[in-house]
Amino acid sequence: MPSITETRAAEHAIAVRVGARGLTVTMSDDASPVEIPFTMDPESAVTRLSDLVGSAPERKTTEANNCSAPFTQQTWGDGLTLAYGQSGGLPGGARFDARVYGAEIAGEVRVETTAGAGVGESADAIVSATAPTLIRESASDDVPGATDTYLYYDIVNESGGESYGASLVAKSVAGGGRVVASFLAPYWVEGDC
Repeated sequence: MPSITETRAAEHAIAVRVGARGLTVTMSDDASPVEIPFTMDPESAVTRLSDLVGSAPERKTTEANNCSAPFTQQTWGDGLTLAYGQSGGLPGGARFDARVYGAEIAGEVRVETTAGAGVGESADAIVSATAPTLIRESASDDVPGATDTYLYYDIVNESGGESYGASLVAKSVAGGGRVVASFLAPYWVEGDC
């Protein structure tokens, strides 16, 4: 049986949006977006995303760290990583998370926040649209005298009073302004790992 990639000659993914509850894949044929919720089986999510973007990820197991036992990462180029098997539990019943460090997958599939911002692009609009209580600043490692911005977007409020969303890092650039450096989801608001 052919994979989705083989049967979709004319249509292909053009964007993957990362939100608090999962990934939304936009297709070139203007069909309804394909949802990949974080509650989905991780291996099934990897297979589905691979078929939609038309490329396979590189798989590796990470070392244990202060926040987790060893876990699996499936990475498409520099753009997107799905990680699973972490200890400590993810918010919202998630079985995997998404980590974004690059602007594209396979050179043509854009990876972006729910507001449409990608790595390397201006973060000023998303920072301006975020409630001050969901932003924290710290001294920049890259630009002397400037600050880097850490914020949460696409917030989900749990019935027990805890909140989670997606977390974004915006780095200051010389001459002023900030650019998106990375984002990940789901992430507890004020999480320490």
